[in-house]
Amino acid sequence: MVKISPLKIEYFRMSIFLTFLSITNFSCVENNIFNPEKNNSTIFKDIPNLRILNIPTYDGSNQAVHPDILFFEDGLNGHYFYLTMTPYPNSNDKFENPSILVSENGFDFYEEIIGLNPLVDYPKDGHNDDPDIIYIDELETFLIYYLETIKPDSQNVMMLKSQNGINWDKERLIHYDLHNGDHFIVSPAVLQTNDKFYMFYVNISLPGHPIQFLTSVNGTFWDKDSLQNINTKLPGELIPWHIDVFTGPDKYYMLCSGPYNDSNLYLATSTDLIEWSFIKKPILKNSNSYFLSKKIYRSSGLINNQTLIIWFSFSNYAGEWHIGVKKYSLIDIFN
Repeated sequence: MVKISPLKIEYFRMSIFLTFLSITNFSCVENNIFNPEKNNSTIFKDIPNLRILNIPTYDGSNQAVHPDILFFEDGLNGHYFYLTMTPYPNSNDKFENPSILVSENGFDFYEEIIGLNPLVDYPKDGHNDDPDIIYIDELETFLIYYLETIKPDSQNVMMLKSQNGINWDKERLIHYDLHNGDHFIVSPAVLQTNDKFYMFYVNISLPGHPIQFLTSVNGTFWDKDSLQNINTKLPGELIPWHIDVFTGPDKYYMLCSGPYNDSNLYLATSTDLIEWSFIKKPILKNSNSYFLSKKIYRSSGLINNQTLIIWFSFSNYAGEWHIGVKKYSLIDIFN
C-alpha cells in the first residue's frame, strides 16, 4: 500500500468535492464504446482548441510526458477528468514515476491531495515509465499499468490499483527476462471492451517495431506468450514508438508516435482491434513554429460527438518536456 504522510495531507477545493460527493452513478469513457449523447458537451466545448498546459509535477519542474486521460460523464468525487503522467525533467528518468492529477475542465489539473505524487518511487538500478490508466465500472476501481525497467536485465509490467484514486496497491503482472530472449516493450495501452481486456504495446526488439497485443479476462492475468500482431500498413516513414488506444461511438482509435525520422503523431481506426487503418499524413507534426517542438511523443485522446480531443506530449529544442491539448474535427480529419 502506498501511504501518504499525514503532515502532507491538504485537500484542494473542498467545496467542489462536497458538492459532488453524493454522486454514485457514473461511467467512464475511454475503456468501452459509449453513448455520445450522454456526454457533457459543455465541458468539452470549453476545452481550448490548442493550449500548452501547466502540469504540476512533484519534482517542481512542471515538465511532464506520457499523458493518459479518463473522463467521467457524471463526475467522480467531484472531478470529470483524471490524468496519469510522469515527470521527465530534461529527460531525467529517475523522476519518471507514475503520477495522477484531477481536473473539472480538462485543462486545469492538480493533485487531489498535496504530496500524493509520485504514486511509486523509482526502482533500484532502473526506472519507471509509460503509465496507462483505466477505470473498471463494475468494480469501481482505478488501474494504472506501467513499466518497471531494470536494464539490461529485465522489465516488468506493473499495476497500481485504487478505489479512491488516492491509496494505491502495487502488483507485478508480467516479467520479461531480457537476458533469456524476452522482448523489450514500450507504451502499454490497456482497453476494456465487453468481457475482455486488451493490452497493446510496441515491441522494439523486432525490426519495424510491430504493434502487438495480449488479452486477459480480468485485466490482471496476462499470458505474455499469447501475443498477436495487429494488421496494418504504416504510413510513410513511421516506425511505431508510443501508442494509446481508446474508443469512440462506433470504432476504436489509436494514436501512434514515432522515434526516428518521423517523430510525429499519427491516427488509426479499427472496428475489431485487429485490423487497423492509418491516416497517411500525421495528425500532429513537430516544427519550430509549433512551440519549438522537436519530437511529438505519446499522446492520449477522447471522442465527443464529432470532436477528437488529444492530450499530447512533446519535447522542445531546449530539451524540455510538456503536455498540451488540441481539438480536431473528425469530419475534417476523414474528408
